[in-house]
Amino acid sequence: MVEAIEEQIASGKLGPDDKVPSAKAISDTFGIANMTAQRALRELQNRNITYGVAGRGSFVRPEAVTRLAGTARVITNDAEYQALMGEFKKGADRIQATLQDALASDDISRIVEAKAVVEHYWNVHANQLRELLHYARRVEQAGRKIEDVISDS
Repeated sequence: MVEAIEEQIASGKLGPDDKVPSAKAISDTFGIANMTAQRALRELQNRNITYGVAGRGSFVRPEAVTRLAGTARVITNDAEYQALMGEFKKGADRIQATLQDALASDDISRIVEAKAVVEHYWNVHANQLRELLHYARRVEQAGRKIEDVISDS
């Protein structure tokens, strides 16, 4: 189970500060005893992957997302978001230009080169997309918290 939750974090299904399923939900999902699920949650905390909040549950540590996803950073502000979007667009433009050149040519080496460029940018962009999604999720959560405070006023 620990590895399954780590995989959810690495794949982007669980992002920074997202709530981890409860011991009951884990035991139901994996068909295991509740005590085993609680041990798995403690192990995640021992590995510094999650942190607990009394009465609320376990949450994903932002630095664990970075570590498990193999990304270079976690986006923390709009300027970083805009910079990453710029990198993403440049990569997408490079892919498009390389593919157009390769398709216009009958040279097999150009097509092989285009394939390598696409594979490289695909790997880079998978991490960038994960970072962008985590940031968007955090912004959305912050917006909900603000709405809750306003509606409670």
